[in-house]
Amino acid sequence: MRKKNSAERIRTVCFFPDYSEISVEGSDTETAVNMISEAGIALRNIRITDEMTVQMTVRTADLGKVREILKQRYRVEVLRSAGYFPLIRRLLRRKGLIAGVCCFIAVIVFQQSFVAEMRIEGNTGIPEEEMSAVLRENGLFVGCSKSSVDEAKIRNSLYASFPELTWVGIEIRGALAVVEVAKEDKMPDVEDLTSDEPCDIVASKAGYIREITVRQGTPVVKSGDYVEAGDVLISSVMKANNTTYDETRDDKTRLVHAAGDVEAVVVYKLEAQFDKGKFSQDRMEKSAENAIHRYVQENIPRRIEILKKDLKFSEEENIIRCGITLEISENIGYEKETEFAGT
Repeated sequence: MRKKNSAERIRTVCFFPDYSEISVEGSDTETAVNMISEAGIALRNIRITDEMTVQMTVRTADLGKVREILKQRYRVEVLRSAGYFPLIRRLLRRKGLIAGVCCFIAVIVFQQSFVAEMRIEGNTGIPEEEMSAVLRENGLFVGCSKSSVDEAKIRNSLYASFPELTWVGIEIRGALAVVEVAKEDKMPDVEDLTSDEPCDIVASKAGYIREITVRQGTPVVKSGDYVEAGDVLISSVMKANNTTYDETRDDKTRLVHAAGDVEAVVVYKLEAQFDKGKFSQDRMEKSAENAIHRYVQENIPRRIEILKKDLKFSEEENIIRCGITLEISENIGYEKETEFAGT
């Protein structure tokens, strides 16, 4: 009994992709229906149209068996065939249509493999022609293959060619390549000092010192130190060079215009919120990445390196919070006039 039920399920599943409506004519059509059914052939939509005719639906694969069972006693006529398989067979006979569809798909796939349009976004004052030339030299131009685009190489080349750039973002959306750039702004509330005025290099924000390069002055901090905003990083106070044998002059000092770069790891914390149940995990992560992009572009107007990104999602009653922690390496030093200059 179990084997019979299994066979019946298989016949039912196979019934729908390819079936035929048939008309059976002859005397005692009820007997014809019983003969077909007893042979284990699945029947659907049995309709008696008159005393001599009955219509029904069978699997197309069973048509031969139906004709063999009824033999010469009944006339079997196929009214129509339907299902997936007949449709596919009809389409396969239309070779011109198939060729056209294949060509259309090939053209679409081919077009999507290349950059058809390129935009440079960002008000930097740099002529777009100059930036486009650098992009072309490094493999990004209209008509280039998307698979050959090396984003890291392009960013590094733009930074090298235009030192005033602080942010370069490259995004390829289908056949469109978007290059976003931002230019360094001057640090607010910092006066421009002449090269001969004594000044210190001071921290603009808190962070852990990563690397310090001193061109002039005395380093006050070293790699690994934690500093607060306003701490002196490179002092303007230097020991005077003693060119004599007078040891009493070893403690003499002079004031200089301190110069150098101080790279520090600065930690930023952001937060994003999403309505619960309205966004997939992938979409929330992409939204968080976009929020990071905007925050960096708007609030950190200088060349940086994102060392680490950490996204933590937590569910509340109606919302999902995303806590974002960024560790960014940036130059935190700026010039500040030495307070006791001239004393």
